[in-house]
Amino acid sequence: MPIMIGNIPVRYDSRRNLCPALDVKVYNSLEDAEPGVWNRIRAELPEEVCDGFTPEWLSENLSDEEVGQWQNFVIEDELEQAITLAQQLFGDGAGVETDGRSGGWLLLTGLPDVFDWNKYVGLGDADSAWPLEPVSEELKGAQFQDGTTLDSDAGLSRRFEFFREAAALAIQGIPERTLDMIAHNAYVRIAEEKLAQEARERAECELRGMCVALAKAAMMSGQEPLVAYGTKVYTRLQDDFKARNETDSAFIDSLVLGAGLLNSDN
Repeated sequence: MPIMIGNIPVRYDSRRNLCPALDVKVYNSLEDAEPGVWNRIRAELPEEVCDGFTPEWLSENLSDEEVGQWQNFVIEDELEQAITLAQQLFGDGAGVETDGRSGGWLLLTGLPDVFDWNKYVGLGDADSAWPLEPVSEELKGAQFQDGTTLDSDAGLSRRFEFFREAAALAIQGIPERTLDMIAHNAYVRIAEEKLAQEARERAECELRGMCVALAKAAMMSGQEPLVAYGTKVYTRLQDDFKARNETDSAFIDSLVLGAGLLNSDN
């Protein structure tokens, strides 16, 4: 548990400095996502596969370990954004590091001792060992959740409160972002590969049916051209489906045309 200094939780970092600390454990699972979240994500997916992205698909196709890996990608990205925000608020010397057995605490590093924060309430203090600069221009007009604006000359405590709010919102959004990443990367790839495989199997079935029809016609007519054509088609069929991962629609068209011409010759 963190130590409380006023209303600011602190923990020791790797250099044994007391740093402001935030609880960033992710308590909600992906299955807890509201139906509206699933609907929004499905609406962004390709139409031919969008309906299949469901909680059932997730549990049947990805292990807990795989889901955890996707979530870690999101958490790593959020950490990078946290570093950027810390530097925008507190200067280039600010940073973050994780603490705890599962990285459930986020420490804000590179700041003055929390006991001295009340000294850093103004800008450009030449006598200060840690001069407080205006917040970054990228945060101009940024607002707290209650609608108040973050002033460029805000003190350390006010800046930390803004950072704390932003971190809390980011943590709440991790399950949804993880679902979104899984949907647009893992799910779409798997679903489209399945559709392509089904299309290949249907096309191969149709081609084999044509070969059978040609072979039967050859047996009934005794015409060598039909036998040769059927053999050629079957050989091409085998080579084509071994070497390609897509249906050769032009080949199918030529096959149908060739079969029709041979039949018309007889």
